[in-house]
Amino acid sequence: MNDRLLNYVDGAYLVKLILVFTSLYYFNIFYWGLTDPQNQYSYFLDHYLNYISWFQQSILYMANLLTHLAGLPTFVDLPQQIRTASGATVIISFDCLGFGVLSFWTAYIVAQTGTWKNKLAWCLTGIGIIWFVNCCRIALLLFALEKNWPESQYIDHHDLFNVAAYGIILTLMYFHNQQASRNTRLDRPSPTGKLI
Repeated sequence: MNDRLLNYVDGAYLVKLILVFTSLYYFNIFYWGLTDPQNQYSYFLDHYLNYISWFQQSILYMANLLTHLAGLPTFVDLPQQIRTASGATVIISFDCLGFGVLSFWTAYIVAQTGTWKNKLAWCLTGIGIIWFVNCCRIALLLFALEKNWPESQYIDHHDLFNVAAYGIILTLMYFHNQQASRNTRLDRPSPTGKLI
């Protein structure tokens, strides 16, 4: 049974995926703790190398742009809020940033074979798409609050975002694997000794 299972599972790949994912995921949590004055605070990291705050602000400002494009005047209230004039407010905390989903996508790509240039392109593409979906979620949530749309009793916006993000990841995995298969076929020598 175990021998047959090993024929289907690449153990080295799985270990690499898990190691990269857990390293990224827990590093982000650890780093967030270093930039939060209520935890093990580092003034230098918070004020000069706070990529978490930069990422958070990028989501706030893009959501603000999206709401303005859709006709809802909003404004960003730093460090972590976006509001309407009537007082509807969305607070973007660390949990809203999607670092778990982003860590998984990055780990998936890093664990693959291929060139670093190709991996970087796929990482950035996936991160960009997931980031944009998160911005749309925040803008839509602000619309829902402003228009008093009824809240679902079955699923909240965090779960909905996770479903959408993992759906995107599965789609990107499919396209990544298609490209990898195509590249493998092109790199394989033909019976005549020439590359296909």
